[in-house]
This record gives sequence, C-alpha cells and structure tokens, in this order.
Amino acid sequence: MATIKSAAAASALIHGHQHTEENENKNIQLDLNQVFQKYLHLLCNHQENSTNDADETNSTAKNLSTPLSRKGSTVSEILERILSMVCLSDSPLPHGLEFNDIGHLAVLSRGLSCYLGSVLSKNQLTKLANRTTGDTNTWLSKLFKYENGALYFHDELEDGLIKVGRLTLLTKYPKFQSEGFHALYARPPVIYIGSAAPGSLGKYICSQLGLPFSCLCIVPCSASSSTFDETMDLSALERSLNEDVACGKTPLLLIAYGGTPMCGQHDNTSHLRELCDRYNVWLHLEGNGLSLLALNKPPTSYEACKRATSLTLRLSDWFNWPGVSYCTLYRNTDSSACSLAGITNPETLMKLQGLSLWISIQYLGQDAITKMVNFGTELAQQLIHRLDLIKDVTRLQQENSVNPVVVFRYKPMGKIDGSDNNLASEKQIDAEKETNTAITAVSSMVLDFYNKLLSFHLSSSVSSMIIELIELPKEGYWLKFDPIKTAIKHKTTQDDVDEFISCLRDEVTVMNATISSKPYFETAIKSNKRLRLAKVQQVTGLGAVQFVPEYLVHDEIETTKLSERKKNALKKVNKLLAESLEEQDKALFALVMTTDGYPCIAVGMISQPDSIPNIIDTIMQKASELDDNSQVLEEMSEIIKRSIAATQETLKKEAEDYFWEEGVYRQVPLLSSVMNWWSPPAKTAIPGRTLNLSKGTVESTESTYELKMQVQQSSDDDND
Repeated sequence: MATIKSAAAASALIHGHQHTEENENKNIQLDLNQVFQKYLHLLCNHQENSTNDADETNSTAKNLSTPLSRKGSTVSEILERILSMVCLSDSPLPHGLEFNDIGHLAVLSRGLSCYLGSVLSKNQLTKLANRTTGDTNTWLSKLFKYENGALYFHDELEDGLIKVGRLTLLTKYPKFQSEGFHALYARPPVIYIGSAAPGSLGKYICSQLGLPFSCLCIVPCSASSSTFDETMDLSALERSLNEDVACGKTPLLLIAYGGTPMCGQHDNTSHLRELCDRYNVWLHLEGNGLSLLALNKPPTSYEACKRATSLTLRLSDWFNWPGVSYCTLYRNTDSSACSLAGITNPETLMKLQGLSLWISIQYLGQDAITKMVNFGTELAQQLIHRLDLIKDVTRLQQENSVNPVVVFRYKPMGKIDGSDNNLASEKQIDAEKETNTAITAVSSMVLDFYNKLLSFHLSSSVSSMIIELIELPKEGYWLKFDPIKTAIKHKTTQDDVDEFISCLRDEVTVMNATISSKPYFETAIKSNKRLRLAKVQQVTGLGAVQFVPEYLVHDEIETTKLSERKKNALKKVNKLLAESLEEQDKALFALVMTTDGYPCIAVGMISQPDSIPNIIDTIMQKASELDDNSQVLEEMSEIIKRSIAATQETLKKEAEDYFWEEGVYRQVPLLSSVMNWWSPPAKTAIPGRTLNLSKGTVESTESTYELKMQVQQSSDDDND
C-alpha cells in the first residue's frame, strides 16, 4: 500500500500539481487503501465464519442479480459482493490465499504499472520501461547463468515460445513477412518436439504460426526396459533430422525440457546442443527444472542449459509471485527480425509488464532467490531419503543427484508376511499356501486403486504437502511431489515432510495387512453357508460379500437362475444389511453393486488381520437380525393375504344370502319402493370385518358399531 501512496506523490510532482490537489489525492488513496485492507482481511478470515453467516451470504448473493444501479455503488458494496461470490459456505477458499510480503508487493506492483502507464508522459514511460527491462535482463541473465541474452515479458505461458517460433521463421526465411507461406513452399520448415510435451502444444504452435500440422515432428521418448523414461530419444531425433534434410525440408526449432511436465526428467541438453549446432536448429528449453540454474552450483547435467538459444522462466510459479509476467531469455543479433516478431515492440514495453518483476527481484535480492530454489531441492532430497527406507514404496529413479521432482507409488515388494500380527489360525496358513500367488503379486488395476486412495488420504492428512496423482503410460498411477512449484506457496517445511512420511508408513502398514489377510478372509467367507464372495468392478480392501437368506441356502445362488421373487428378496436384504453396517462403521463397510447389479457389502482395509473373525461375526449378527425381522414380515404378509381372501369369500356369500332373503321384487327400482312401503324390510345388514394383527384372525365389526368403540375380545370368548 505504501508503494501506491509513494507513486501517487511522485506522479503529482512530475505534473506539478498544487499542494491542495496532492493532499486530496493522497486522502483518496488512503481511504481506498483502508477499504481494500479491510475487505482483504475479511476475505482471508471469512471461511471461519461462513457457517454462521450463511443466511447473510445468500441474501447478498441474491442482490447480485439486481439491475445496474443508476447512481452507482460504493467501493464497500462492490467488495461485499465479491466477498459473497467467492466465500460461499459450500465452497471453501483456496489454500494459500494469504500472500507473504513479496506476494502482496507483486500484486501491488501490477496495479502500480497500470497507474504509472496512465499518468506518465510518453518519454517518461519509455525511459522507465527501458530501464526496468534492461535491469531485469541483466539480473536474470546473471542469476540463471545465461550470458548475452535478451529478455521478453509475456503473460501467457506459451506466448514466449510462439514469439521464438516466429523469430526463427523470419531468420530462416527473410521473405516470410512479405510472401507468407509461399516463402516456405520450396523448403518447408519442421518443428521438433518431444512426446513428453502436452499433447496440444505442438498443434497450438503450428496454428499460431500459420503452419500446417505436417510441419510438426513428434520425437519419441527413450526406450528403456528398466525404468520409465520420458526424455527425448536422441537417435530417433537424429534420424528425423537426416531424413528431413534429405527430403529438402528445413529443420527450424527444437523444443526440449529441463524438467519434463509429468516426471521432471531432464533431456540430454548437451547432446541436443551438438545436434542443433550441426543442423543449425534453434534450441528452446522449457520446464521447472530450469530453476536449478539459480543455484550457486547447478547440477552438471544442467550446465548445457546455459547454451540454449532460448529458455522460458516461470518465476511466478516457482516463487509464488502473483501478477509477475513469465520471462523468455533468448540470443539473437537480428534486431529487425525481433521487431517484426513482436519481441521488441515499443508498444509492448509501454505496458510496463516487467515492473512487478523488477520490484520483486530488488526486494528479495539474489541470495534470497537462490535460497528458495535450494530449499525446494532440499525438501525433495529429504523425501527421497525417507522413501528409500520404505521397502514397499517404489520411487522413479532420476538421473540427476539433485532433482526437484519426486515420483513414487505404493507397490508391495515380494511376499507380504502377516506373521507379525500373531495369527495362529490353521485356516489362514492353508489359505496362504493355496493362494500364494495372490499374496506375492498384486494386479495393476488393484495397485492403481490403492495408489489413488493413498493420494487422497495423504493429501487430507498433510495439507501443506501438495501431492499430485499422475498416470504414466503403461505404468499406471504414481504420486508426484514438486516442491519448486508448491513449497513456497503452501509453506511446506521439513517437519511437514517428516509428518508425511509418518502418515505414509501408517497407510502402507494398513495396505500390507489388508493384502496379506485377503486370502484368509476369502477362505472364511467360502466356509460360511450364509455368505458368498461377490464380484464387483473395483474395491480396495478385503473384498465384497453377499448375504444369502436361509430360504436360498440350498439353492444354486446364480442370480440368472433365481425367480423374480427371490431376486427381489436377495436385493432387499443385502441392501438393508449394507446400509445398516455402513451406518455402524463407515470406514469399514460400504454399499456397492455387483457386476450384475445386485447390492452387496464392501469390506474395507484393516490394520490387524486378527480382526477378520470379528468382522464376519458382525456381518452375521446384523444379518441375523434383519433376517428374523424379514421372516416375521413375510409370515405376517402371508396371514394378511389369506385372511383378506377368506373375508372376501365370506362377504360374497353373505351378500348372496341377503339378496335371496329379501326377494327379487325388492331389487327392481319401481317395485322396490312399493314393496318397501307395503312391507318394510327388517333392519338387518351384512356385518363388516376387521383383521386382528396381533392374533392373525378376522373378526366382526358388530360390537364396534353397537358400543361405538373397538373392544378387545378376551381369550375365553375366543375359546367359546
């Protein structure tokens, strides 16, 4: 806020405003600053009171749909509306909303650049833009060991790569600006990009440069049978370069990675630089691993990154500088081509895109930036050392000794021994002998599901450790920790890493116990006549169980062969049983559906294998209660059906007797009136019937109508 006030005062001096106008402007700035500080504080702390203020928030949200006010709104009202839009009770605020000092400074610097751009003259703005851009270029070149480079600021991440691609076209094809694609027709350009890049990146570059997709060459990853590798295959790249040159094409641009998007692996930039020099190809580097160049001693494998023709720095992502532009450092001596490509456009410089970065770098200093990068690598190394001590966790091996990305997953190594859990059951020993393959190996589908669950549990347990779930081709799901991107923003510490490892060990213990106990669980279910294993799509835990009612025990339990009544009964009892068990213990039981659409009980993971008998007893006890209740209801329904049928027959017979007793003439409309006048009929009527549910008997309603109340007959009367 102080920056805005000082900037307002500086601009007033430049324009020679009077002291009274300066004071008025300063007071306005102070008022606005106080308002923004107040509501920023409310925004950051609103989540704590979101439940109590739900009604107020909803009423405010309704006001957002009102028409635009003719007289305008105050700043307080506008900020209140923003508050109600982002702070709903069912939508929590994102983690890391509160910035540190440098974060607030970066945000304010962005606003300051807009402010200065509107109040400074063109000469002053040009001078300021050239000075800030030159200083930032010098600082970044020194910080990232990139000598003789120029700097381009851009707000969109891919914009720097697009400008570089346009610059290479103008350099290779001088007539491209005037003739367009006709200048490329004789020797079409080729852009090389690794298969590790995002799938849409290559097509996006071609579309932005006005090139057909045929100008794109996807270089495959290195083939390795021992470990997953998404770095660029050098031999395949060299073959493609030779073939394109032989076909009369022009190799234009090679896009490589100093830290691939998925696993953070580093392309062999040393060999890539040699190939680019041999074939005169522009080498552009992307990736979060380029942040390691800011270390005092970067890894040896990253030394060749300094020789890249251009590279993009994601400083706002690495250091949590909101509002700071991305930067692309490049080497090119053709100033006219740079101007035509839009890299050195004076109008772009006038926007002061680099002002926020210029201020942020000065505020921190070189040592602080280096320490932030070093801290991220230390967190990664700490996690690597801890993971290597857990035998059932596999880590993706990286070439570099210092790598900021850690990729790992849960994968049981060898046979999981459950003897430590004091299980002396002979049934389990026999089950382990019979199903040894089920213990020594876990299917890839089950392994993926376990790692998905592991990612969810770990993210919930240690919220400051940002773990990303990634899917590697032919490898399944892995967990990824990238501290360069997340540690500063989410304030990750070394204690968080230790807590994370502790939670991971607990989760691995539970998973191992579950996998080792599954054969014993299946054997116990098969030996129980009232339970059967159910086939489901996916379930992490001991498995899925279906309860068999007593009247189906001797039947062949194949859902396709059961009658509709038995199918419905089987569905009903298992649904009720699963819901009852889930209500009792949501962590252990759940209602799931079989592959043929029948409800069943999913039994989750356990930490102690000796709890399996208790689990089965719990299922049987709850099932017995439901089975008894359902049997009583079945019997009662049969009694009601028989009683209703008997009562209908009795009433039908009494109606016929009453008809013949009155005679036929009384049923004829005209004669009935005369007959009833001449000889009034006896006041008799067919008595109603009532069903006594407690006795299961049908009784007459005569006593009810005579006494005007329901009378419970005694047992003696019943016997009579």
